[in-house]
Amino acid sequence: MGQPKENQELLIAIARAVHEAERAYSLSIGETQPPWEELPSETKATVREGVRAVLNMEVCCPSECHARWAKRMIVDGWDYGPEKNPAEKTHPGIVPWRELPVEQAEKDVLFFRIVSQFDRYWRESLK
Repeated sequence: MGQPKENQELLIAIARAVHEAERAYSLSIGETQPPWEELPSETKATVREGVRAVLNMEVCCPSECHARWAKRMIVDGWDYGPEKNPAEKTHPGIVPWRELPVEQAEKDVLFFRIVSQFDRYWRESLK
């Protein structure tokens, strides 16, 4: 018997919801992020992968979410830099979770908590 088919519509809806929550949080701390509709496809894919990892219990806490994200960024050619610069592919968040400023670590906490709230619905959608 094969693996259950993922509900792509639900996966995208959760990814969009968590991104928009992170976007609102970012605005509250003086940062900006584009709305979901304006994100590059590779960024949307990264968010979906993070959502899938939480829902499939591949990560069990915010620090693991961050480590997975940082690893993906490095694989995609990004490196640590004091400022986010897409042209140079640098990002200040590419550090171990314990080294993040509190307001940045809160993004991972927010991501993990929001996605975790959808766990039951995700499991039901796989039946």
